[in-house]
Amino acid sequence: MPTFSRLSQLISTTLQSTSKTGLGAALLTAGWIVKTALQKKIISLQDRFGLYNYSGWIKMNSTGPKELSEQVRSIQDFPNQPLISVLIPVTGPEMAGFHNTVRSLNAQTYWNWEAYLTLSQEIDASKLEQIASLFSEQSRLHFYSPNRRENQSDPVVEVLSKASGDFVLLLHSGDSLSPEAFYQVVSHLNRTSKVDVIYFDEDHISNNGETLQDPFFKPDWSPELLLSVNYLLHALFRRSLAASLAAQSSIEGISDYGDLIFRCIEHTRFVSHIPQVLYHVRQGPDSNSEQMAQALGLQCKWVQAHLLRTGSPSAQALISINNNIHVKWPTPEKRVSIIIPTIDNLQYLQKCVASISARTTYPNYEIILVDSGSREDATLKYYGEIHQLANITKVDYTTTKEFNFSAALNMGARNAHGEIFLFLNNDTEIIDPIWLEELAAWAERPEIGIAGAKLLYPDGTIQHAGIVIGLEGHASHIFSEMREGDTTPYGSTDWYRNYSAVTGACMAIRREVFEKLGGFDEDYQLVFSDIEICMRAITSGYRVVYTPYARLIHHEGRTRFRHIPEQDIQRAYEHLKERVEEGDPFYNPNLSYKVRRPTLKRRGEEAPIVRLKHIVNNFAEKGVAREKH
Repeated sequence: MPTFSRLSQLISTTLQSTSKTGLGAALLTAGWIVKTALQKKIISLQDRFGLYNYSGWIKMNSTGPKELSEQVRSIQDFPNQPLISVLIPVTGPEMAGFHNTVRSLNAQTYWNWEAYLTLSQEIDASKLEQIASLFSEQSRLHFYSPNRRENQSDPVVEVLSKASGDFVLLLHSGDSLSPEAFYQVVSHLNRTSKVDVIYFDEDHISNNGETLQDPFFKPDWSPELLLSVNYLLHALFRRSLAASLAAQSSIEGISDYGDLIFRCIEHTRFVSHIPQVLYHVRQGPDSNSEQMAQALGLQCKWVQAHLLRTGSPSAQALISINNNIHVKWPTPEKRVSIIIPTIDNLQYLQKCVASISARTTYPNYEIILVDSGSREDATLKYYGEIHQLANITKVDYTTTKEFNFSAALNMGARNAHGEIFLFLNNDTEIIDPIWLEELAAWAERPEIGIAGAKLLYPDGTIQHAGIVIGLEGHASHIFSEMREGDTTPYGSTDWYRNYSAVTGACMAIRREVFEKLGGFDEDYQLVFSDIEICMRAITSGYRVVYTPYARLIHHEGRTRFRHIPEQDIQRAYEHLKERVEEGDPFYNPNLSYKVRRPTLKRRGEEAPIVRLKHIVNNFAEKGVAREKH
């Protein structure tokens, strides 16, 4: 928003607040607005010029020697002290970084672990003695040398049957663990009994082995994200689960550990996330595009095998042109009803409908235009022209009360004939021919309640790639104004993701799910009902998914004023406050909730619930003008 527009909005808000609450309270509100805007600008400038980086974040958030010593003392209070088996493949005589790997194991504040080293043929007897001497307690150490002539399976998978730990962890030579890694895992296990998989955040060790950089702050369990990136490669797995699946699949032949990870999550949903950086990946000097391509090829292979095993033999895992995994589900044959609420502003509606007709490859769809009182001659003439088209229907939303966006959407659904509803803003424009089949295919998945798209501003930057609850207040769009393909501490903008919500500007949902949920909540007049129905879908056992492969332009907010009524602000607060206070499970508490570009959380940052309460207390009486979701 231009600076002049922001200033005008601030003056308008202050004047309205003065008439309601008095000059003193109005000035406090204006001061809070200015302070919040200034904090966001400071964060942006710090990130742009490197004034606050990951090294600084580590200094403020790392566990000190005193806390580590306390962990050693407190372990005796744990009723459950499981054995952890660490699987370390040793593949060459140089073993770059291996010393650091062993050093990180010796430094663990939790004592009950063992190490299984799978050795390649290059490792001779003298090297074994050298390796053994690195361990502070050699009784923990076990060597395993597979006979490669007899068995071509992954030696790490083979050793599962020999390990005796309750949980197993794959630790690559050169990688290392935080000294509190096992302590945090066992602490979590003593709080939560039903756990089969435990994963945590991670970062990278620089080539010189001296700097920690490039963190990956992960969401809580997110099945669809696993299609894009195997973020469980450095997780702990219950050994009995992993070993039994390895044994059961011996006839098929497990190709590698990554494949076994997918098999494990196919047989359990007891997956826990510890939002701390506990694993450090060695970024070797030979890390290059060829290795990245190899890793992408493995991920594609794992996903394809996963799809086959989970009942989708016709689905294809493909590598997209931007080097990400694209799952091509079988194109559904169901009819899709594209429901578009609209009023005048013909230049946008006309472009929207024309782009659907010209650029959509999915054949079985209808368009339902829900008009809420257009009066312009050009609009009425256009309705007359499209009246003869077989797949376009116009219905009139009329009410004696104030316009209600949720009611208009529900009316469109009642007049639709399709088995899948696609709610679409009239100021959108299709740019990818596969957009509808992509959304319809995801919406047809039985585990998916709602599917959302990637929406772009006309300049090509991202307008919507998912919604995070508590971001900037009630909820906001993550990755906003970033470029496609950008990478952040939260990962890429181009990965599949599960979210708490996606925008109703382009939202697909099966008719049966929509009817089961009871449609949009008409107690919301203009905004937030899209977020609320997504939350209701999750409560009902469905997942909400974002796909980056359905791409549209969104000329945001061109039809109605960006005004949020008081009732919407207050009702959304009541619906969202618990989730805001707990934190959005599909985001990460180490990331800032103040800005839409994922970045490191700053010390002393205002808690999202505090910001939300301030918004409600200071703006709910009059409503505010701001960006719609």
